[in-house]
Amino acid sequence: MITPNTIIEDNLDDDISKILIEMSRIQTWNGAKADLRDKLVKLLNKHRYIEFQGAPEKYYMPHVGQSILYDVPLYRQGHLKKYRGKRVRIVCIGSGRFKRTYMAGAVGKTPSELIIRTLEQT
Repeated sequence: MITPNTIIEDNLDDDISKILIEMSRIQTWNGAKADLRDKLVKLLNKHRYIEFQGAPEKYYMPHVGQSILYDVPLYRQGHLKKYRGKRVRIVCIGSGRFKRTYMAGAVGKTPSELIIRTLEQT
């Protein structure tokens, strides 16, 4: 499960981040922001990001255009299972009443000292 202490700020500098920055500059949802979202989704698909739905409280991104980096633990199940041991960017691309649509893709390997191998019980 993603927790606030496992979220990494998305500080990547690439073509995807340029669109995300442009989207963040537009405060209201309008045609220009919708066009940027469509451009973003096409670019994410080109980079082979996967699409899935999830609750915003589980991914800590309730707004379209938000993104985070996350080191996927080796025990991870569900949508991110295929990215075990990798650092992924997760982007919110759609909103709904109870769920949001996200896209995720690998952006690198998790540094070996940060790999989480087993679920820690609290």
